Amino acid sequence: MIPGSIFGFEEQSAENPYHCLRLCIPEESGSYTLRDVLSELVAGDEQLENLILDRKSGRLKGNALIILNEVHSDLLDGLDTKVKVGDRLVLLYTLAGG
Repeated sequence: MIPGSIFGFEEQSAENPYHCLRLCIPEESGSYTLRDVLSELVAGDEQLENLILDRKSGRLKGNALIILNEVHSDLLDGLDTKVKVGDRLVLLYTLAGG
């Protein structure tokens, strides 16, 4: 998370070989949560929202995981976990089948 007001993609580099989405949050924000991040991330993308969120309960679907600073969000405060500038967030979507 970096200070700012827009989303943006981070360039791939030797230190960062993955495609990353740079998430910007208000630097002074003390109440920005994972729920807020997901809400902005899925805004206008109904397919993405359907993949990771259960609309009725407002919770993550069972096949979606959020890791914040190397800790599973379920071990924190779930989607109510506060995020701050400098945090690293990983959103994983698992697939299963036969």
